Amino acid sequence: PIRRTFALKNRGEIKWLMSEQKFLYLKDLPIVIFRWQKAMPGSSEFSISQTRDMKLAERFQVRETDFPYRIPKDGVFYAQVKALSDDDEIKAQSSVLEFVVQEAPVPPAPVLGRPVEKLLANAQGDLKVSLGNMKANWLAIAQIQDVAGKTIDERRFTDANLAFLGLLPGQYRLSVKFTDEYQRTSESGIFQLEVPEKSRVPAPKLKGIKVR
Repeated sequence: PIRRTFALKNRGEIKWLMSEQKFLYLKDLPIVIFRWQKAMPGSSEFSISQTRDMKLAERFQVRETDFPYRIPKDGVFYAQVKALSDDDEIKAQSSVLEFVVQEAPVPPAPVLGRPVEKLLANAQGDLKVSLGNMKANWLAIAQIQDVAGKTIDERRFTDANLAFLGLLPGQYRLSVKFTDEYQRTSESGIFQLEVPEKSRVPAPKLKGIKVR
């Protein structure tokens, strides 16, 4: 996911207390809680704008020293806090805080770590595959499907190494998709798969037993 950073610059008697200086929001999580510290009692005026000069800013009178704000859309935003006296005069103000809101990109379709035209299971019907673009905190949902698209087996993996054991001989396809840490699902990666028709492992032989 794309993360934007900014530097906090505090001056005067109001200081920002934003412990997380990296902002990343999704459409279903568009809320940021702004926090600050001031040296005088009374209410504060919280302002947020899409221009650095704070013109046309939304303004809120706040009793506490934090404020949850619902972000309406992606973009650059600027926030400022002013301390008010009992007669609503400005006693102090914070620096202007700049931050960027950007939706995280949807996970890409899975790709193999080593591209091949067709996957081939071994003689025992075992298949081991490594994905080349899986990331930490993602989940890989892998399905073995027949040529008609019917799911034969489905498994979930938390790392890039996938394994299916004891597949029956035939032609299949492997369908894999990612689910990221925000529960968003990627497009499926589809890979052709062949399981050998006959085992190349010789049948076991018993010694010392005669069969009449």
